[in-house]
Amino acid sequence: MHHRFVKTLVSAVALCSVTGTAMAASGTGTSTSKVVSPISVTQATGLNFGKFASDGSGNTHVDMDTAGAVTCQGASLCGANSPTPGTFDIVGTPNQLVDLSMPGNFFLYDGTNSVEIGNIVLSGNNVNVLSYFHSNGTLNSSGAMTFKVTGSLWMTAGTPAGDFAGSYTVNVNYQ
Repeated sequence: MHHRFVKTLVSAVALCSVTGTAMAASGTGTSTSKVVSPISVTQATGLNFGKFASDGSGNTHVDMDTAGAVTCQGASLCGANSPTPGTFDIVGTPNQLVDLSMPGNFFLYDGTNSVEIGNIVLSGNNVNVLSYFHSNGTLNSSGAMTFKVTGSLWMTAGTPAGDFAGSYTVNVNYQ
């Protein structure tokens, strides 16, 4: 009985190894990829909240809408000196979706004095505003797009007069 079991087992193993080889197969796959042009981002116009003056009642708040018009709270002078949204030109691969973002609030300085810029909106033709500091858009058929940067400026009571300046970073990435 033991001899018959071993013979059956050897036959089963031999059958399996022949069957396993007969069932092997291979196939051919394809692969694709799209290479896109590097994105260039150039500031065309600087973000300028214009000239304003506190009315002495407390903090001053200057809001710029996406058209560049400003409204003020706590100011006796608002919007003088032609305020303008910041504008940026993007060049990349035609018809591609891009993500536009900024890291957050930033400051303008005059020596050690500062004013804060926040509530940033990135807008323009073919641009979808998703939230403060974040939008997306589609490059046109030439691979170009322009977007605007607007927001709010906050100045605390007692901030002295001065010429305040600073810089900020916008990020543009393909989606």
